[in-house]
Amino acid sequence: RSLKPKETQASDLDLLLRASEKANHTAPRYAFYIAQQYKDMGDLIQASAWYNTRIRLGGWEQERWMSYYMVARIHEWLGGNPVTMYMDVYERDPTRAEPLYHAADWCRRNDMRNQALMLATHAGMHDPPEGALFLEADVYEWRCLDIIASVAWWTPLKRLGEEASELLVKRAYPESDRVRIETNRKF
Repeated sequence: RSLKPKETQASDLDLLLRASEKANHTAPRYAFYIAQQYKDMGDLIQASAWYNTRIRLGGWEQERWMSYYMVARIHEWLGGNPVTMYMDVYERDPTRAEPLYHAADWCRRNDMRNQALMLATHAGMHDPPEGALFLEADVYEWRCLDIIASVAWWTPLKRLGEEASELLVKRAYPESDRVRIETNRKF
């Protein structure tokens, strides 16, 4: 399987599509994994359509939440402004920080520093929820602090940036980010 990943993905997708058709496209689990497969294969339009199908089918809330979240992520990946969608996803499960983090990151990249700071600060107050599907652990461990440390310098809350930088350097983050994080701290 690992020697021919594209063929394997196509074969897996075909199996899932046939199984879903056999179930008259009413099986939530098939819809979710078809969406995942399309996403992994890079067909974001089909992935979004199948995530929306999964949402409509109801059922397990973790999987439905992940589908809402992935629709927002795909909207961002396709060049849209995802902030409102991320906020709607957050309202569906306010124990999850990922939508707030990604909204903050989008605001940071689009020079909306005050909004990025507000969103990242709120996201950074979350503990990782137990049993959450596809948890992005790095969001809870260090990524929110990274945004705070990066954008606070450009807002009236500079001290918050200093505090976040001090906390961030004590956290475990990828070596590939070390120079950027330490340079930001010195700044």
